[in-house]
Amino acid sequence: MSDGFCSKAAVDINETRTCVFLNNGGKDMLNGWCLDSGATHHMTGHRELFSDLNTSVRGLVRFGNASRVEIQGVSSIVFQAKNSEHRVLQGVYFIPALHNSIMSLGQLDEGESKVEIDHGILRI
Repeated sequence: MSDGFCSKAAVDINETRTCVFLNNGGKDMLNGWCLDSGATHHMTGHRELFSDLNTSVRGLVRFGNASRVEIQGVSSIVFQAKNSEHRVLQGVYFIPALHNSIMSLGQLDEGESKVEIDHGILRI
């Protein structure tokens, strides 16, 4: 599976407008995704969501609360949409320390997705 990233890359991301919950090592990981207009990249701590992870992509993410976490790979994740169609979320960073998963609305908008908020309803 091609993820559009170089085979060996170091990534340094500064997410000053994004808030996260870091995993304390317990098994109480939150389910679902946080849709974030301040995040520049999709990211999750759930390794089981990736079928093919490019672990040569490494780096750091710095968040608004001054926390820093290590990126341990990148790939795509397949979702089943509400209409039962399968959709691909590309360029998702694997960050084991994350307690929640973040979907970047900006990254969706830059890609091939249409992001629309109308009368309190978000459609992607």
